[in-house]
Amino acid sequence: MLPTPPNPSGDAESWRYDLRKVSERMSAERKLTTRKIVFVGNCQLIKLSALYRNTLTAGLHGAAYHINPLLEPTKADQHELAQADCVIWQIADGASKVDRSLVPRTTEVIDVPLISAVFLWPFAGRPHPRNQRLPHSPNGPFDPELGDVFLNGLIRDGVRPEEAVKRYLELDLSRRTNLDRLFELWREAQRRRDRASGFEMVDLIERRFRDEQVFLTPHHPGLPVFTALARQVLRRIGFANETVDRALATLRMSPFAPTCLPVHPAVARHFGLRWVAGNQRYPLRHEGEFTFPEFVRRYVEFDWNEALAEGLHLSVGPNAVRARALLEEGLKRAPASATGHIVLSQTALRTGDAAAAQAAARIAIALEPSNPHGQVALGSSLARSGDLAGAETAFRRALALDSAFQPGSLELGRLLMDQKRLQEACEVVGAGLDHLPRDLAMLLLAAKILVEQGLLDEAEGRLREAIAIKPTLAEPHWQLAEVLAMRARRDVVANYEALVETNPGNGDAQAGLGVLRMRVGSYAEAETSFRSAVQLSPTEIGYKLQLVNAISRQRRVSEALALAEGLARDNPFDPSVKALVERLTSQAKNETDVADDSMKKVVAPVRDREPHRIAPAAALAEMRP
Repeated sequence: MLPTPPNPSGDAESWRYDLRKVSERMSAERKLTTRKIVFVGNCQLIKLSALYRNTLTAGLHGAAYHINPLLEPTKADQHELAQADCVIWQIADGASKVDRSLVPRTTEVIDVPLISAVFLWPFAGRPHPRNQRLPHSPNGPFDPELGDVFLNGLIRDGVRPEEAVKRYLELDLSRRTNLDRLFELWREAQRRRDRASGFEMVDLIERRFRDEQVFLTPHHPGLPVFTALARQVLRRIGFANETVDRALATLRMSPFAPTCLPVHPAVARHFGLRWVAGNQRYPLRHEGEFTFPEFVRRYVEFDWNEALAEGLHLSVGPNAVRARALLEEGLKRAPASATGHIVLSQTALRTGDAAAAQAAARIAIALEPSNPHGQVALGSSLARSGDLAGAETAFRRALALDSAFQPGSLELGRLLMDQKRLQEACEVVGAGLDHLPRDLAMLLLAAKILVEQGLLDEAEGRLREAIAIKPTLAEPHWQLAEVLAMRARRDVVANYEALVETNPGNGDAQAGLGVLRMRVGSYAEAETSFRSAVQLSPTEIGYKLQLVNAISRQRRVSEALALAEGLARDNPFDPSVKALVERLTSQAKNETDVADDSMKKVVAPVRDREPHRIAPAAALAEMRP
């Protein structure tokens, strides 16, 4: 089922109304989204700061700043704390190197508890002995969240992988640790942190951990627990429930996905974890899913898919050819990696290989039918190949999977606008803005659609909203200048229209009005003017050429070509007529071709579009641990 557009009546008035509602909602919370908020805490606070910045401030630089409490604060950290409007401070049990006295007494501080489920992994907390940070694996492939003290001991003793698997599975945990006592200590610590911050997290975790995977690793919460924490944080910042709901709706999965640390089978039996099957498989980065014994074997061997990780990392940079080669190499080892195939599809498209991009996208969809990124990748490759109907179907499928999926709304909206299906584009972008009213890409696209519709006041409103969200971004300023200039030109056209009305029998005046209307994008009105000019001066070939051009601009290519061929029969030696026939003939062969050079800016190739085109690749690559 496709998402319901916000203006089912489909008229311009309802479009204005819907965008006005969005603007009113944003204006009411303007002060909240323009404040500088500093987040002090571990990876959980990194993800919270990203959620705040990306959904509530449209990525405004400086709106959210993170400080790692395990490191000595830099001068920049101290400056940010001194200038912050609000500080989100994580309450943890360990010592912090960031002193709370660095926060001015007048600054609002919101305490947030560190949350965990350390009792499920009694040997976690230390990285693999060979672990190291890399550009394509910032924390290393087996960092502390994926580390295992027991296995590290076997590695130091030189135990072979198969023997390590055997020993770990046969380990009598009761001789090494007291799981019940470990659980009691966790509960006491979590409740203490909850009380210190005024949050309620321990009961949620305790109530649900047996029935669902509430944590992926000791300190990486799954989606239900992370959203529960985020909801309380955003409400304390001051956002309304409706705004918080919209922000959280953008999360399809835990921001820590997809990596999980497998639970030891004996631990699962002890706590009665109903979500752990007999042969439970756990995702590891984007390499695939592995059972507990398979993970142990890979851990002891320090076996990881570095080529895939590096390919994902490079896919968001300029070297698409190198990224593609690494992705293809990595996918030989991890053919079931849907993310790998999605990013390969986007990277192949950047190198100009639409066929390979389409093939990779179809593999990704087959592997993960519920992942909308695969549908957007397929739609982009089909659009590049000229299959606009197929591209539209893919983009709509992405939105059917997730109505709040920004790339789906953006790409479908662009596709419809390119085809001059402006009201449909309005509906799609309007629905997207209802979910993400501060999304800059969709605000800018909405403005372009409104300009195409001639709704300059509404376009100006969207652009001023974008400027308010991110004043340093040049594009909305430039578009606003264009809109204001267009409005001035339309005032000129209106004055000229009044003049022409006093001279209705003047063919030159009618043609002049047609030219002015063409320049402000009023092609249907321009056609009317040129028809009047032709009727008044039937022998003037220039009026007829302009009429054909006005018709072709409205995508009525066959009609325009028929008129042009008639002109060619009557004027076989006129070079302007000949060039016009050649252009329209070429356009008729491919309805996606543009009418002239100026229109190429409207239907630009994928690689020439804004950076948002490849945003899904960037987002997917950021999911790596």
